[in-house]
Amino acid sequence: MVKTQLKWIPNTEKTLVITNANYGDAPIYKVTLDGNDVASSGGQYFVTLTAGCVVDIKADYPDVSYPVKFNSLTRLRRVLSQR
Repeated sequence: MVKTQLKWIPNTEKTLVITNANYGDAPIYKVTLDGNDVASSGGQYFVTLTAGCVVDIKADYPDVSYPVKFNSLTRLRRVLSQR
């Protein structure tokens, strides 16, 4: 399991939007916020972040692990960090 700590600006960046690469064509995630299921809306998950919250994202299809690579601009690397 890979844990990633996200940094955000409270009161400015209020919602984390989680979707698959096909923008809703296939509902592939199960998302929980602090252990509670987050409902999907059109194949997307909208999570209101609070300090210290835990968001868990899991593939909701075959129990197979796949590597994930984030391509980002250099300045965005400060936003995502791997633990």
